[in-house]
Amino acid sequence: MTENLLVANKAGTLGKSTIASIVIAPRFGCDEVIAIETENAAGTRYAEKVKHFTADLYSDYAAHVMETNDAGRRTVTDLGSSNYVRFVDNLRLAGGIALIDYLVVITDTQERSQTDAVETIRAFYNYGLDPSKVRVVLNKASLPSPTMPIERQYDTLFAAARVDPRIKLNANCWMPSLSIYDHMVFNGIRWHELMADTTDHAAALRATIADGATLERAKTVAFRLARMGRDAAINFADRLYAELSIGDPVQLLKNTPKVDNPPATAPADTKSDTSRPNTAEKAPTVKA
Repeated sequence: MTENLLVANKAGTLGKSTIASIVIAPRFGCDEVIAIETENAAGTRYAEKVKHFTADLYSDYAAHVMETNDAGRRTVTDLGSSNYVRFVDNLRLAGGIALIDYLVVITDTQERSQTDAVETIRAFYNYGLDPSKVRVVLNKASLPSPTMPIERQYDTLFAAARVDPRIKLNANCWMPSLSIYDHMVFNGIRWHELMADTTDHAAALRATIADGATLERAKTVAFRLARMGRDAAINFADRLYAELSIGDPVQLLKNTPKVDNPPATAPADTKSDTSRPNTAEKAPTVKA
């Protein structure tokens, strides 16, 4: 498969790099994330490999995508907000919309973020992107409940979908705010390192308890805490990827013990949930 996926929103600090690098790229069969960014390199915190471009280097970016496709591989591009306008302009001028097989728009629960998501979706529609290629990730959600369903948490976005039939939403495409990611950034732990980690950290701490508060013990504690949150993060990522319906997930290289999937929300209203795949045809989840 040589599909290309773009993760975007004109706004920043929504978790685009986290979703692109941890949820989508490994399940989409990509060990590399392409980052279009100048002001920060968030993807390097999580992805195994990151290829950097700026919007002004659009031709180099497009050539890299095509060369990757020629080699029979998919691509995931993480478009940073600081490069959004210039990159999209170059995409339009060069006919690059044709390269996009999936546009994944990320939003969180803030009203401004949802408004920016709507503007991003409508802009790409106006530039010629087929609405069937668009997916929306409802990021940083609170766990849904009868009093706080997903539709209420993202009411601005769902209200827009009710009046604009081109905006297709799936209320099951939500991802909670997980503390593991902030913990990893603070302690300099990269996701692929955490995935490959098999150390018995509890035993290591017991063996060095007499050493006191050393830097090495602090690192061991940090990895142990990250390992505790890893399986839950994997389950949420598996569920989200399946709901996105962007192709059969690949079998990941690293495996962790199977744990129960978190409960999904009730199906969204049919007026704003027309893109949700038939669960009977949904690809099986993979364990990272």
